[in-house]
Amino acid sequence: NGSVYIATNEYLPDLVKIGRSADPARRMLELSGSAGVPGTFKLAHAVRVADMYDVEARMHRRFAARMETQPLAD
Repeated sequence: NGSVYIATNEYLPDLVKIGRSADPARRMLELSGSAGVPGTFKLAHAVRVADMYDVEARMHRRFAARMETQPLAD
């Protein structure tokens, strides 16, 4: 169990981060504290799901054609 989330960062306006976490709010702090990442990530939306791995993978496949860079590491 966990959540799938969408995050944004005002300094990276063309980036929409899709990810998974047991605690999306804590994950925003982790992402925002990453070296070389400007600004902070904001949690735009999160949904609690039964299988966060499966739902995240399906979301990444759904938006793969729009993906220009590799996702940030989880």
